[in-house]
This record gives sequence, C-alpha cells and structure tokens, in this order.
Amino acid sequence: MTTKSPITDIHAAEQKAKKHIEDAKRKDDKKIADTKEKEEAKLLELEEKLRTEGKESFATAKKAAAEKADSRLKTGKSDNKGMMKVAQGKIDSAVEKASSAFTEYTQQ
Repeated sequence: MTTKSPITDIHAAEQKAKKHIEDAKRKDDKKIADTKEKEEAKLLELEEKLRTEGKESFATAKKAAAEKADSRLKTGKSDNKGMMKVAQGKIDSAVEKASSAFTEYTQQ
C-alpha cells in the first residue's frame, strides 16, 4: 500500500498549474503574434490602397486643373483677339481722322 503525503499532492498540483500557465502563455503569445501579423498585413494593404487612390485623385485633380487652365487660356486668347480688333479699329479710326484733318488743313 502506497500512501501519498499531502505535500506531494500540493507539489504535483503546483507543477500542473505552472505547466498549464506556461501553455496558456505560449498560446496567447502565438495568438498575439498571429493577430499582429494579420493587422500589419491589413495596414500595408490599406496604405497601398490609399496611395493608389491618392495617385488617382491627384491625377484627376491635375487633369481638371489642366482643362480649366486650357479653357481660361482659350478664353483669354479669344478676349485678347477681340480687344486687339477693337484697338486696331480705334487706331484705324484715329489714323483716318488724322488723315482727314491733315487733308482739310492742306486744302485750306
């Protein structure tokens, strides 16, 4: 007949509890590492998505700005041509008046 002492039972229970704690800690560490790896992958994917969307947004904005600038340039050129025609008309009118005045002066 074998008898166990209560101290041996306590020691065995303590060893079992320590092993259980260590196993749980390893499992938690593994879970944490896996979760960290997954979240880092998600973050990298999100960063890449934002870079792509940012490039697309920048390209769209750049294209819109170029179109607006071209439109304004065309409008400016058109306005400039109109003003040049008006100015040329005024110059021609002034030359004609001066010519007429000079002709009248010389005929007197």
